[in-house]
Amino acid sequence: MIKKKVLDTFSLLWKIAIPLISAVIGLKLVEQFNVLQALSIITDEDRAFDICTSVYFAIINVMLLSAAEWIKNTFFPAQSIQVIFSKPGDIVQNNAMPDLLLREASPCEARVTVMINAKKKNCKGLKITIECISFATMQLPAANVAANVDENGNYIIDLEKLFGNQEQADTSQTFRILFSKEPTNGVCQSVLYSKLSSEPWKLTFNTNKMIVRTEG
Repeated sequence: MIKKKVLDTFSLLWKIAIPLISAVIGLKLVEQFNVLQALSIITDEDRAFDICTSVYFAIINVMLLSAAEWIKNTFFPAQSIQVIFSKPGDIVQNNAMPDLLLREASPCEARVTVMINAKKKNCKGLKITIECISFATMQLPAANVAANVDENGNYIIDLEKLFGNQEQADTSQTFRILFSKEPTNGVCQSVLYSKLSSEPWKLTFNTNKMIVRTEG
């Protein structure tokens, strides 16, 4: 949240700064060389100054915006990690909130899709954690090299292992989680979401949520 506020503030300041910089450079250029007067396109000095200033402003503004976009894409490319909860058969949507109803008879399955568009070095040591809830246990239906349930019952995904030998990856992988209902009295409900062990400045992280509940 703090990182997002800082980045939003920086972006706002940059958007304010570009027109100001364009204005300063444009005025200096007009004072040095007024192309409209030099080519006798407009003979009136004041009118030529006003129009030429507007033209220079527009040109310089476009050039600065293009340069800023090039620098951003070249040296600070967007890198993201997205985690999406879903149920078997559902469309994977980042704005959905699946509702998983646990029953006594058999475990209920949920899906966790991890989408990565980032450099491996920026994900080194990063793990996604889905914390356990009091009225159900989480299990893996089969062994997975990138996922495990730790001694505290939390579901852990090792992001670095999703890269394989790639140094830059645009990849996704879907994990299965089995929820087994624990003996409880009454109705239970909890909202699950994923957490990133840390969030480097070069990465953006997003997750949706999932409701897990019982009917008593």
